[in-house]
Amino acid sequence: IVYKTPLMQTIKDNLDNPLLFQQVLNRTGKFAKTVDDNGTEFDNKVIRVFAVKADEVTDDYTTVGKLYKQREDGSRIVFEKLNDTNIIFNDKLENLNIEDFSEMINKKYYLELGNDLLKQWGFDLSEQGY
Repeated sequence: IVYKTPLMQTIKDNLDNPLLFQQVLNRTGKFAKTVDDNGTEFDNKVIRVFAVKADEVTDDYTTVGKLYKQREDGSRIVFEKLNDTNIIFNDKLENLNIEDFSEMINKKYYLELGNDLLKQWGFDLSEQGY
């Protein structure tokens, strides 16, 4: 933003830094578990996900669609603003294969997310450089 670098260029320039792309989902104590669309349960209260392209994911990663916080009675609340396809990676980021990561990451999703934030902050996206 400061140097008017296009957002897509910023995304491409930082593919070696997955910390910038992580989405951390936190299930509070009000919820019994985290589940995905298929009912698969995840024990962690905190889950790190990355938006990826479905056709680029290798078998080394746990792939999920939407994730939900589920109450004891079975009712669910969706974690908002997630991509349709995500990988869960709760290991240390230095253990993430950067080459795989840069191929899998859904750049279009992060571009749209970034543009939405810029709009919320009052930036005119028609100006050159955004």
